[in-house]
Amino acid sequence: AIGDYARQMYQVGKSGNRPCWIYPFASGYGFWASRDLTPQEQTCSTYLPLINGVTAFYYWASHPKSKSEWIRIKELMSEIKQLTPAIASPAPTPQIQSSSPSIKILTKRYNGALYIITLNISKDPVSAKLDLSSTLKPGSKASVKFENRSIEIHRGIIEDNYRGFERHVYVVK
Repeated sequence: AIGDYARQMYQVGKSGNRPCWIYPFASGYGFWASRDLTPQEQTCSTYLPLINGVTAFYYWASHPKSKSEWIRIKELMSEIKQLTPAIASPAPTPQIQSSSPSIKILTKRYNGALYIITLNISKDPVSAKLDLSSTLKPGSKASVKFENRSIEIHRGIIEDNYRGFERHVYVVK
């Protein structure tokens, strides 16, 4: 639901050039929730609104009871901070499709690089292909931000595996 709400709020604000803020749920027990989100669920509930147009986050609903949730929220906010210049970039970006419907994508151009922010919205693992053939030069390579790895791009295709609710952020220069 958070992705749908974010998309709707973005569309309403877009016509008046207004920013889109969202307040993701950060803990269990508040408002009758039976538990904290898992770190993987928190990743999904942060990146999905971002992909759907949200430009700012503010966490609410008491505070997480689990240490792992506190750690993940801190990591996620660091990631968003690092991605902010790309997210805010007004440069035109290509639309990229995934072979899997559970992979959601946001593309941004910033500082001579193409940022491809992807998220598996399923709790199940997924293998996916992202077709960049119309936007890349032959021999391109992508670094995978926040994961300390890179991935080869073969014939304009990024092929990668996702765990449940996992995000990958590819940077192609």
